[in-house]
Amino acid sequence: MTTSTKAIAPQDAIETEELQSGLFDRAFRRFLAAREARARTIAYQHLAHLSEERLLDLGFEPAEIRRLRAHRGTTTFPWG
Repeated sequence: MTTSTKAIAPQDAIETEELQSGLFDRAFRRFLAAREARARTIAYQHLAHLSEERLLDLGFEPAEIRRLRAHRGTTTFPWG
């Protein structure tokens, strides 16, 4: 009885993007994208309520602060 093994390179062991395009994979990616977008929106809304001095201390540029202020009038609900 003989035993044989085959070694493969790591790049050959990882599936390519074309092979991972099934229904569940696409649905999961869209789910993650939606969750990330929602998290960004919540973070921007909370940052928009900080003072300009605090945002400058955190390293935001004036142009970034103006963009954050666009989210200031919206309300953040943890369930929404």
